[in-house]
Amino acid sequence: MNISIQQLQLNAVRAYIDWVGELYANKPYEADRLILVLRIYEWQLRRAVKPKPVNPDQMATLKHGVRTAENLLNDIQDNEPARMQDWYFGCTPQNQAQKLANLLWEIVMSLTAEIQENEALYPALKPMFDRERAEYRRMKEAADEADRLE
Repeated sequence: MNISIQQLQLNAVRAYIDWVGELYANKPYEADRLILVLRIYEWQLRRAVKPKPVNPDQMATLKHGVRTAENLLNDIQDNEPARMQDWYFGCTPQNQAQKLANLLWEIVMSLTAEIQENEALYPALKPMFDRERAEYRRMKEAADEADRLE
């Protein structure tokens, strides 16, 4: 039986979602956010089988996936500094925290690439996309500054 790489990726993501769901049966906040990111990635992989552009509303889902994955990455780095020491994307992971960080960063890059491809299909909306990105950066910087002050 031949299975495409896309189907193999989709099967792996679905299995990981199931595993995380079972591991955190009581669904703590962190598991819910991880499952959300994985479900958005699963949606992206399903769509990749028969590629078609997303509309601006669907793009918001992809952007939410990127932002949530980035927040999870920050949480891992903040909560597991010893395990994340010397980690960088693409390194051979030394533990589960680094494996999860690699997965999340891969998802961020995949979703970001699709966002950029789709934004290019809506040149008239470029000013809106640029304003949205700038506002997100301002809010993120303000939140980061507030965290530093705590």
